[in-house]
Amino acid sequence: MIRLVCPGCRSRIHAKDELAGQVRRCPKCQVAFRVPRPEFPTEEYLEAELVEGAAPPAAPSPTKAPVSPPVEEAIRPVEIPDKFVRSNVYLICDKTSVYAVWENNGRGWQVKGALGFVSARQNSDELPLEGDFQLIELKMRPVEGGYRLVGLMSYQLAPRYALLALAKGDEDILSKIVGPGRLTRDQKAAIKLFILDKFMHPVWQDARAVLDFLSGADYLVPGVG
Repeated sequence: MIRLVCPGCRSRIHAKDELAGQVRRCPKCQVAFRVPRPEFPTEEYLEAELVEGAAPPAAPSPTKAPVSPPVEEAIRPVEIPDKFVRSNVYLICDKTSVYAVWENNGRGWQVKGALGFVSARQNSDELPLEGDFQLIELKMRPVEGGYRLVGLMSYQLAPRYALLALAKGDEDILSKIVGPGRLTRDQKAAIKLFILDKFMHPVWQDARAVLDFLSGADYLVPGVG
């Protein structure tokens, strides 16, 4: 077990050994950090490293009441992918809509334009340089005659320059993930509308857990399935 201190709120956190070196978010303040790799077994609490694009810890205000002692928290692990599952569909959401789509059809990332979706590679000069973007993985299971939607996972992207990766290659965007996603009501509604419009009824008719997740009010859980 790795013991560490959140660089944002100074909470004491316990992380499993296999999370060493991975990017995670503090379950209390949501600051993204990299889990330290101890050089040798230790009972001491190690300083976690803020990752690029993470908000720096706020300076304490002398007018505020004293902060309560740190509370020990456990990280809920979310595995960050290092490659695409070719049967899955990937989306990128801005604050209110689906901005980009990737499918395994050889066309690469398609981004929202004035007249519909267009190639990110051919329109790289129009990609936004910053913003709050979530990468969404729609988990599809191959079945006889097609696919079925079986799960969904979201990932938070770095707030600056992340979408420039869409013009480089299909999977380059994975290097811009800074932690598990947190979908807002508007983002969930946009993803649900995309699913219902994009896929025929048999694809999502049995995906009750996914549709319930997208209709629910839990904005801390990054996905289901």
